[in-house]
Amino acid sequence: MYNKMNENGITLMELIVVMLVVAVLAVLALPALGIYSSRHTMQYQTDELSGVLAMARLKAIDQGFTWRVLFYPDQRSYLMFCDRDNDNAKDPDEEQIGPYCLFKDIEFGSSALTGPNKTSMPSDGVSLVGNNVSFSAMGSCNAGTIYLKSIDTSVALRILPSSGSPQLWIYKNQWREWK
Repeated sequence: MYNKMNENGITLMELIVVMLVVAVLAVLALPALGIYSSRHTMQYQTDELSGVLAMARLKAIDQGFTWRVLFYPDQRSYLMFCDRDNDNAKDPDEEQIGPYCLFKDIEFGSSALTGPNKTSMPSDGVSLVGNNVSFSAMGSCNAGTIYLKSIDTSVALRILPSSGSPQLWIYKNQWREWK
């Protein structure tokens, strides 16, 4: 009699060892996946907000009326509306788009003490007068910065008055332009 190993299958012990190795690798990968997910969510959030600002500007130019994007930091939301009577208030008969809500784990504000170029940080995360950006029929607007933060990242969307387009900055131990 000779002792021949079964070459057609695996033993229970081999299966347990492989599952243990896979479980250890999964546990090691989870923190990296969380950071990737946080960055992806922040990118998507800034893209959405930039798109809303661009849409408000285009509507103002196209319709010839002031369009505003109004921010509600305490409610983690914002909306845009056509301010036909230019009273800086959303009236019931004025066209509105939104509200938009910030994504889970993102809020207005920053983990940085100061903004890009050492600017002061607003307590509510929005440095716009009246917490709104106002686009004229010519496409120009008031300047200001909207700060967003997640667990590990802060972003500044600085709105340039002549073009109305946001200049993006990202903060991770220091501010740098986000391209």
